[in-house]
Amino acid sequence: MSVLILTACQSELDAQLEFALESAGGNRAELEHVIAHYDSIGDKEKTYAAKWLIANMHNKYCYSGKIIERYAPFFEFLDSMRRAGIKEDSDKRLSNTWDSLVKQFGTINITSLSKDFDTKKISSSFLIQNIDEAFIARRTTPTYCDTSFNTFLEYILPYRIDFEKPEVYRAKYKNLYGILRDTTTTVEGFKNVFMKEFVNNQGFDTSKILYNYPLELTVSQMELARRGTCRHKSIYTVQVMRALGVPCTIDYVPHWGNTSNGHVWNAIMLQNGKSFPFNAMTPNDFEIKYKPAKIFRKRFSNNYQCIITEDIPSNLWSIDFEDVSDEYKPTFDITIKCKDEYRNTTKKYGVICVADRKEWIPVWFGEFNGKSFKFNKMIGDVVYIAAFYDGGKIIPASNPFLLKKDGQIHYFEASDATNSVTVRRKYPYSKHQEMRAKPLIGSSVEASNDKYFHTKETLLKVERAPINYCDTIVSSSKKYRYIRWFIGKGSCGDLAEVIFYGKKSPNNTEQILLGQKFGFPSPDENRGHSYFDAMDGNEGSYFSKPRSICGYVGIDLGKGNEMYITRVEYYPRSDTNYLLKGDEYELCYWNGMQWISVGSKKAITHELTFESVPKGTLYHLRDLTKGTEERIFTYEDGKQVFY
Repeated sequence: MSVLILTACQSELDAQLEFALESAGGNRAELEHVIAHYDSIGDKEKTYAAKWLIANMHNKYCYSGKIIERYAPFFEFLDSMRRAGIKEDSDKRLSNTWDSLVKQFGTINITSLSKDFDTKKISSSFLIQNIDEAFIARRTTPTYCDTSFNTFLEYILPYRIDFEKPEVYRAKYKNLYGILRDTTTTVEGFKNVFMKEFVNNQGFDTSKILYNYPLELTVSQMELARRGTCRHKSIYTVQVMRALGVPCTIDYVPHWGNTSNGHVWNAIMLQNGKSFPFNAMTPNDFEIKYKPAKIFRKRFSNNYQCIITEDIPSNLWSIDFEDVSDEYKPTFDITIKCKDEYRNTTKKYGVICVADRKEWIPVWFGEFNGKSFKFNKMIGDVVYIAAFYDGGKIIPASNPFLLKKDGQIHYFEASDATNSVTVRRKYPYSKHQEMRAKPLIGSSVEASNDKYFHTKETLLKVERAPINYCDTIVSSSKKYRYIRWFIGKGSCGDLAEVIFYGKKSPNNTEQILLGQKFGFPSPDENRGHSYFDAMDGNEGSYFSKPRSICGYVGIDLGKGNEMYITRVEYYPRSDTNYLLKGDEYELCYWNGMQWISVGSKKAITHELTFESVPKGTLYHLRDLTKGTEERIFTYEDGKQVFY
């Protein structure tokens, strides 16, 4: 095991500068020219800023490769679509164009790309222009922001925030958007006018298709696309705000504690020593929707006291981030006891992990003293496990535990006692799913013997958003030939599936009604989500329409096949993580070392019960038929409690 501890302080800037200059190779003269330039004009602040920037540059880079150039026309295509008034990310022309690029050139694999290190590539003219324009921007830093020189160095001066390819942009954005800064006197007001400009006026939006693009977007690519992932939008926001003299950076959760993936957002440094967080290109107030385990802040300067060891994954000892978890949530320094069988290890460090599907994902590290682990500044209300990291593998070395909101620790351990476990979902129901269901509010079920529905009977009016699905008894006054689900103006509908039931006569057996499908608007091969998607037997597809028009989907039972309508089963657009009829599910429990299968069953209804399941531990439900989203849960008072 090798451990390297980098140590440096401000007085050692020259040593770090020399290290960066040595790494520049043939580009050293370009970097030295920047320092000499400011020395020659006697500007001490700019000389120091140049040295500071170059000293912290040695580990900064962007990716290059022919495949990046081959994907570049896609951003021109996004621009042409936007100019033609086509902004919907769901338009199939976008996905078809992307798919054609993948088919022709393959996917972009970061590991196969070259790294262009800034010390070897950045020109003196670029750095001098960046430094001069940053100092001009500093003169206009709002009074509500932190105006200290250190904050300027960290959050205004840098020419990049992540791995995006550097471009010249400061002067242009200062001239274009300086009015956004100058017409407001509070950070809230500035954020609001900023969002209005870029969201309402310029139409920046989130793009699902660009989740497939694994690289950071350049300034020019964002100007063309006017869309991107949270990461893309946050990087662009930093660039614009720094051009205006506003000290801004990116804060991020590398992995949520109760769901998959993570999140990035922006933060402005304030005069009172605090930060002002906000989601990029999102008008709503900032909210952390899921449970974080750790929150970090992107910096340009390097932490020369970080620990680098093979016992810690490399993404956890990156030297240019800061742990700001305690700025957002109460945090706790915790000691976790190690299982006896792992106490003889020679490792000095362990990792603390959160769950994702059937894996444990490391989110931080801590010291190991042979008996226990110590982890600092951990956020509560999250289930963790302590582990060792060995050759890329995670070796669980403690029982999983819940770090409660008050800092207390509850360990989970499988008991010899068993009980039955009834499951209804494999992933928690979230506010996002609730928002997806709301467009169904106001929809109605109508029946008629007139295909134009000039005369009709309303059998059902949706008054609240359904959770997962809804099965509703209705009663028609007579038999009908036509039945439809009607969506009025002002709603997109987002109906995943609708099934009508009826009887030939009151004494007959109820049956699913089948017939000729009809609907409005007519299917559009580019737009997608036609009315056929509401009756295709697939709860993962859905019918959606423009809000400016009415829409409907229904069936014509045919002349002589009129029915009494007795029941309507309907499903909103959703993640389909409730139990799906016909799918096979496997329940697993954690036995202290690994996941153990209880067995698998096919769902006949929207719930399943497994017998003889050990109590007191964590559980995990898998859909063996399809789908990937899964979460751990406990079983308390007959209910699943997800973490």
